[in-house]
Amino acid sequence: FALAHPATAKELLGESEDTEAFLKRLPAVAWDSGDAQRGQRLYEERLCHRCHSSSTRIGPDLTGVASRLSREDLFIAILDPSRDISPAYVPKLLTTKSGATYSGFLVYDSPTAKLVQTGPDTTVRLTGDEVTGVVDSRVSLMPMGLLAGLKDSDVADFYAFLKTLKK
Repeated sequence: FALAHPATAKELLGESEDTEAFLKRLPAVAWDSGDAQRGQRLYEERLCHRCHSSSTRIGPDLTGVASRLSREDLFIAILDPSRDISPAYVPKLLTTKSGATYSGFLVYDSPTAKLVQTGPDTTVRLTGDEVTGVVDSRVSLMPMGLLAGLKDSDVADFYAFLKTLKK
């Protein structure tokens, strides 16, 4: 999708970040100074809660994520969400006769209609004869660029908040 429609992909998926450059910053972060309340504000401002903490959750539950993943692996997953998509969250890519493409989760699938959840509160209904192809997508629905512009202190705050999400 990103190769066939680069402008749309940039708009939908966000700007990519240089993962290696970001990871080089991590040793300099003052992790102990992170403030979970400020981190929660970042979590909400970056709209993470819409996909990970709501009844319409389309991303993995983040409860215990800071104890399941190393700090580096966690930030790699945020920086490059398509690098390693959990099988439960591999979206489908649907192509229509008109050439339109939709990426999301099939929440209803029958010979006469398909309902695709393309976002936390967005669904698209397609008639069965409209759809010409359905394949697994290699691109996560989680946008890139979610950490863009964060200072080291913001990164510490964000991580402090994620550590509070315990079982």
